[in-house]
Amino acid sequence: QIGTAAPENIMASVEPLISHSTPARVDAESPKFITSPEILHALGIIEDMESALFTFEKSDGSRYQLTLEPYDPYLLSDKDAGNLKFTTGVLSPIALNQNPMWESALQTTDEDLPLYLSNPFSLYWYEYLEELNAVYFQFNLVRDEEEQDFATFFSEMLRFIDERHVDKLIMDLRFNPGGNFTITEEPIADLATHRINDAGKLFIIVGRETGSAAIAAANLIREQSNAIFYGETVSDVLLLYWSNLPVILPNS
Repeated sequence: QIGTAAPENIMASVEPLISHSTPARVDAESPKFITSPEILHALGIIEDMESALFTFEKSDGSRYQLTLEPYDPYLLSDKDAGNLKFTTGVLSPIALNQNPMWESALQTTDEDLPLYLSNPFSLYWYEYLEELNAVYFQFNLVRDEEEQDFATFFSEMLRFIDERHVDKLIMDLRFNPGGNFTITEEPIADLATHRINDAGKLFIIVGRETGSAAIAAANLIREQSNAIFYGETVSDVLLLYWSNLPVILPNS
């Protein structure tokens, strides 16, 4: 609970404030809203923006209460926060450990982390999983890295798959909010003609944070490949707009 409000009532209160076309978008955005003292105060859920009583439930069902005060929302230094635009960075203890004021709920060392949380600062990266003879590829933002553009990276990954005779490719788009869709068109066309596109070899993971250009990329893969999709509903319907330009109204 927050104050005396139950979670389901809090979620119902913030839903009208979230621009969305699917329930998945509400699931993705609601944590940001229900941790905002300004929003909680405006909705009448808390009386004081400087502190609030939270009730937490442990895995064994027992509950405890804490009075919490708001804190600077930036998890990292200004430099790192500017580079961190995707959810995996907020989830990963590697990111949280940059600031000693924050403690991760995952009580693990970096070496024990789940693979998908192990590299929160890269826009795209892959790792070979020898026991599965598979490549796990995490794509976190549809934008070129300064060090290596996406097309070059993707081409090198496909070459690695050929050289190592990799049997499966797992492409993780769960934390990708979008970007510049045009950089994915040629790589996806190359993927469609590659042997890794054979039935049962290509797997795509999507989720509530998959948005905009990442949805467009996933849809293009669906149309051009034999990929098997896993995960949650994406954050928007497939009929959406992106790469919008500003318009100045005549009387502005």
